[in-house]
Amino acid sequence: MAVALLASDRSGAPGGRLAAASPRCRGGACQGQLPDVSACDRDAQTKSKVRDTSYAVRLEYSAACGTAWAEVDADASDARVISVRKGRDVLSAAYPGDGSGGSASPMLAVTSPDDVEACAKVDGKLACTGLDAEPAEEH
Repeated sequence: MAVALLASDRSGAPGGRLAAASPRCRGGACQGQLPDVSACDRDAQTKSKVRDTSYAVRLEYSAACGTAWAEVDADASDARVISVRKGRDVLSAAYPGDGSGGSASPMLAVTSPDDVEACAKVDGKLACTGLDAEPAEEH
């Protein structure tokens, strides 16, 4: 799987999973890592989401790791760019449209998910969580 990680310095609700393993990092040590590799996805909570008929973009937050990231559900064959942003801090991942498309941005170290935005550009459409996002449903 080819993944291009991009970092830039530009301006610019609850669900959950059961904790199964201790995270491998915390805060700044997690910055730029993928949530599944670091086990930060184990306690992730969906804080907001936006969806269309062909995709869903979610803002995920791990209290154990002190990180937030974007996740997208879309056809695996679609090329995509997934990013997470808080203020001027932005981390992105670009996935090719060759069937190996990933579903998560790198993690951004944050003390809370407040004012964090998750975005994905899938099949030429940009979707971001924010004011128009739906509150996450409790599971």
